[in-house]
Amino acid sequence: MKVQKLAVAMLFAAVVVPGTALAQDRGFEPERRALFISILENNGCKFHNLAPDPTTMKQIEANDFLRDELRAIVFDILESGDGVREGELLVLQTDECV
Repeated sequence: MKVQKLAVAMLFAAVVVPGTALAQDRGFEPERRALFISILENNGCKFHNLAPDPTTMKQIEANDFLRDELRAIVFDILESGDGVREGELLVLQTDECV
C-alpha cells in the first residue's frame, strides 16, 4: 500500500509541475532550468540563438551551462509554453516577462 501511495504521489507531481517532471530524463536539472530562466528574465527576457547578448552569455558561462544542457532547457521552455520562438529569438512568456 505504501508503494502504491508513493507511485500515485510521483504521478501527481509529474502532472502538477510541468517543465520539471522529466527534466532529468531530458538532460538537465530543474534548478538549472530555473537558473537559465532567471538569467533571461534579468536580461530582457530574450535569447538570440546566433548572437546572444554579451551580458547574458557571461552569466551563462559563469554558471557553467553546457551546450546540450542549454539545448534541452530551451526545448523544454518552448514545449511547456514558458517561451516562444520568434525567428532566432527565444522570448520568455513568464510572469516577469509578459
